[in-house]
Amino acid sequence: MRFLLDTHSLIWFLTNYNRLPKYIKSQIKDGANQSLVSIASLWEIEIGLENLFEKVNSSAIEIKPILPDEILLLSQLPFYHRDPFDRILIAKAQSNDLPIITKDNPFRKDPVTTLWD
Repeated sequence: MRFLLDTHSLIWFLTNYNRLPKYIKSQIKDGANQSLVSIASLWEIEIGLENLFEKVNSSAIEIKPILPDEILLLSQLPFYHRDPFDRILIAKAQSNDLPIITKDNPFRKDPVTTLWD
């Protein structure tokens, strides 16, 4: 399975935060899956970025760039989300047919699949 990590999901995974469900952790760790993170999430975090890149790379999570077609898709998205980082993640997920690992309920209004009960 391929999936995109929301920013908080990435942070919780890398810091081993206990609010990330065990089944989600196992999905991210499963080598048969392809865990992806948008460069927008790394940009959003801002603090400790150098260390963050090292942790992401050592966790075998693939960093994905923001592509022009994903930016164009932003103009077609409804404004359930005003957060520009969430909007680019939604566009990336839609453009690449990826579910998003997120706890955020507002994502459920958007036309994307989420992985998290």
